Amino acid sequence: MMRHLSWRAIRSHAATGTAAVVCLIGIACADATSPPSALAPRTPSMDRRTPTFEYVTIDVPGAVATALQGINADGDIVGLYVGANGRTHGFMRQNGITTLIDYPAADNTDVRGIGSDGTVVGTYWNVGEEAAASHGYRRTADGTFSRVHDAGHL
Repeated sequence: MMRHLSWRAIRSHAATGTAAVVCLIGIACADATSPPSALAPRTPSMDRRTPTFEYVTIDVPGAVATALQGINADGDIVGLYVGANGRTHGFMRQNGITTLIDYPAADNTDVRGIGSDGTVVGTYWNVGEEAAASHGYRRTADGTFSRVHDAGHL
């Protein structure tokens, strides 16, 4: 018999005068009859009976809000944050290093997913455009942007 455990929490810290949103995401699967783990804490395990994971708080410095959107098999995380001016920006976090991502000349950017090679995909839009006028993009690991656009879309 399998027991599936998933947990997600979002909490807001508005008491400090600046609002910040912290997202924690964790997922684990375990066999309900698993014997107690012989592994030391934080020791990686590929065994479904002895899952290991660690929760990490991710806040983009200076952000009013931070939201995680995607993660790849290497643990690289992407998402978006809202700056003090109310505009959104994308970010990527690899090996504890946060890289900010903004599509060139766009007012708002988000990052929705990341591949194993570090390529990210997301959307961008400009102030004054219709709400449906969000545009897609792809950014390769070397930082090269390319527009992804459906011909029938705005």
